Amino acid sequence: MAIFNNHTIFSSWRCADCDAEKPTWASINLAVLLCSDCASIHRDLGRHISQLASLQKSYWSPYRLDLLLYLYANGSNNVWEYFLTDPSRNDHNNQKHFIKPKPESAITPTKERFIKEKYVDKKYASRGVDENQNDLDMQLFACVRTCHVETAFRLLIHGANPNYVNYETGETPLHIAVKEGQLKQVELLCIYGANLHFINNKEESAKSICQASGSTDLLTRILEIEFEISDRISWFLCGKMPSHDKNSHFLIPDIVGSQLTDKQRMVIKKYVNQNNELFCSISQDIFDEIERRTNEKIWYGETKERHEKLGSVVNVISSFLPLNPLIPSFRNQRRQKLAKFDTNAFVYLLVCHLKETKRRFYCEDIETSIGRSIKQQLRRSQKSSEKNYSNNDYEDYASVPSPESLSRLSERKFVKRQSPLQNRFGCDTTSNRDVEILQNVVKKQTETINNLSDVIISFSREMKVMQEKIDRVAEENATLQNDLSRLRAHVYMKDTQFASQTNAFNTKNTPSFSPTNGPSSNTSNISNTPPIFNTTYSVQRTIIAPQNSSNTFKGHISPDNDYMHNLEVNEKYVSSQNVQSQMDNSYVNVLSEKRISTRNEKNRPLKDGLSKTKIVRFVDDLTSAIRSLQTELLKPSPFVYPHCEAVNVVVFNILNSVPKSLQRKTVIVLMQKLENSMYKLESICSNPNINVHEASLAAFALALAAKNLFLTCE
Repeated sequence: MAIFNNHTIFSSWRCADCDAEKPTWASINLAVLLCSDCASIHRDLGRHISQLASLQKSYWSPYRLDLLLYLYANGSNNVWEYFLTDPSRNDHNNQKHFIKPKPESAITPTKERFIKEKYVDKKYASRGVDENQNDLDMQLFACVRTCHVETAFRLLIHGANPNYVNYETGETPLHIAVKEGQLKQVELLCIYGANLHFINNKEESAKSICQASGSTDLLTRILEIEFEISDRISWFLCGKMPSHDKNSHFLIPDIVGSQLTDKQRMVIKKYVNQNNELFCSISQDIFDEIERRTNEKIWYGETKERHEKLGSVVNVISSFLPLNPLIPSFRNQRRQKLAKFDTNAFVYLLVCHLKETKRRFYCEDIETSIGRSIKQQLRRSQKSSEKNYSNNDYEDYASVPSPESLSRLSERKFVKRQSPLQNRFGCDTTSNRDVEILQNVVKKQTETINNLSDVIISFSREMKVMQEKIDRVAEENATLQNDLSRLRAHVYMKDTQFASQTNAFNTKNTPSFSPTNGPSSNTSNISNTPPIFNTTYSVQRTIIAPQNSSNTFKGHISPDNDYMHNLEVNEKYVSSQNVQSQMDNSYVNVLSEKRISTRNEKNRPLKDGLSKTKIVRFVDDLTSAIRSLQTELLKPSPFVYPHCEAVNVVVFNILNSVPKSLQRKTVIVLMQKLENSMYKLESICSNPNINVHEASLAAFALALAAKNLFLTCE
């Protein structure tokens, strides 16, 4: 393994998630290159989703880096963005085209949501048609024979099993790839969890097949993969790797000046007594924790300088391994507790783990292993003592001291011989006290750092929640604006419909009553006025019938009883839309005085004669007055007093124009309805907060009452 420092090869490539230039991170199992912002989101996904590594500062095997660059150059990201590269491929689950984030897009929630949909939900990945698990496994078993690594990568993404077993031969895809000498296929299968030690029906493993074939490069890589965890621990501890070609598979550093306490001895005793399955899971957790600490250090070092120049705050990332839903809860707790180990404790744990791994690999007894470690410690102490003794003896021989100096020298030698034992058994109380003080200081500083990290994480979560609330309020505001626009369009459409109905009322009625059979000047003016009313009624000249489900009138002129029933139905609909008026201003008082005066005028004798042309003219005047009133209502600050007064004057003129000879029971009821409609419109318009829709309904009811009165007096 080595550090890859060739920066020029990435200059032409971009981040797979936001198209940022010069990516500095990579996801090994996803085969994509990433920028630092997107890499922070991949870290929070967990290594069970994305195995993150730095391109310049992490430790890469040349074979693995070659595979990653090969897959990315051959369109590995197109597999994840299959439905984004070509929107015409969208299926019923991806009808809405999602816009890919840009480099300047917000990390949360824009980039975070896109990355989770892309890799966790696989929302944009290509999907095979009617491919079950067995079909995927068989295709992978056949594909590893060839050099088409990108096809095998697509099959593994969709769930193909890298440990699929052919029941005829007992071989897995790894056996086939080793037989065919496909190094990239072997690397890809091992990344996705292929078992190196699985034996076929001939009791051959992938390693034994490779040894028989004589492929040196492939055998070297299989050995590196077999000891990947122990090699990674050795590199983390001392920056060196064992030489597997020299049959040296473990490199365990020595811990200088460390003494085991009784509690630590008990922990190690329990640690070495674990079964192999549990020990393997512990090894995986330790490996993931090493990768987390390494990536955290690299990521902070990479972004700290950039954020300091910009004057911004470094994004908070997880200080422990994210939860993995595929493993039990107790193991997730154990993985998080590994983050609480300080540097010294974690190093000691790694050394103990390396020793236990070596013991299990060589199948040694526990007592033999412990005895060997004790002997090594004694041997090192003896060598240091012999070195001190030899130096002292040489000084004795060279100086040729006097008897007095010999006595002083013997005392000095005794003290020097005694000092290693004192240091070993902790007799130097002064040094032990200093060590305890330093340990307490370090412990307090560590607790302070952990508390600050928790506070920063909580602040980050609160900021995320507030950002989500802001986005939600913005969306609701946009929705309300759209609803308001649609409501205005709906009101305008209904006004247009009612305007056409009132025009039809005038043009159809005028010929039967006008001496010249032509429209009056008022009618022509009304037709040129913009549409105002908002209603769903259809008013026609010769149609008066019960109301159907669509709020339109159809039928013919019915007898008086049915006709009165229809009028009562219409009156109930209009009265249901009325609101209580608030008579609290001067305008209301003026209208009230007008109402009292008009009631007194009702007692005056009516005219004996009636001209139909005059009534038609009154109806035209009423329509014009209502239209002007509605136009004023649509203004931001309406002043409706003159228009409402004009409507009242026209209504009183119509009522006073009805002769006594025509005032039978039906006509009197209609006159009363017309007067009530006038007062209802007046009450609505007197409200300081005028409701345009209710005023339109009241105006329409007034026009309908005038029309019914006109038809009855015909």
